Amino acid sequence: MTHPSLLVPWGVNDINELLMPEPLRLEMGLSRSADGLLTVAVRTDLHGCKGRMLDWWFTFFENTQHINWWHPHDHVEHRGWDRHWKKGESYVGASIEAVEWLAELPPVAARLKFHAAEDFFAPQPLRQARDAQAISAAVCARIGFGDQVAL
Repeated sequence: MTHPSLLVPWGVNDINELLMPEPLRLEMGLSRSADGLLTVAVRTDLHGCKGRMLDWWFTFFENTQHINWWHPHDHVEHRGWDRHWKKGESYVGASIEAVEWLAELPPVAARLKFHAAEDFFAPQPLRQARDAQAISAAVCARIGFGDQVAL
């Protein structure tokens, strides 16, 4: 069973639905649930980009210029990775401090902690999506906003 805090409030009843290639009800935007959970939905079509290239990106970028290449408006400032980030090797388990500008919200300090896809999705749907090549990478993170964020 999916943990209630992982349910997406804008129409996905089961987080495993995110593994399906079909479009979702909300693919771009912000939604806040009654209990305060903020969901950030971003669909980025990266034509010609393979999952391994996306995974590589998260082991490569390490400064504000790099995140501006990705999205010059939303990613305002890169304040650094923690000691768990391994350049060229791994981002899973690592956290990043940044300043983000999300939709109409003013720029705000943020902390993101990256997790393995297995921490979010049920084993069978994740395996099926990978086997069917419906996904080739899953970059999963929790994000908190403000200067004192505990993830």
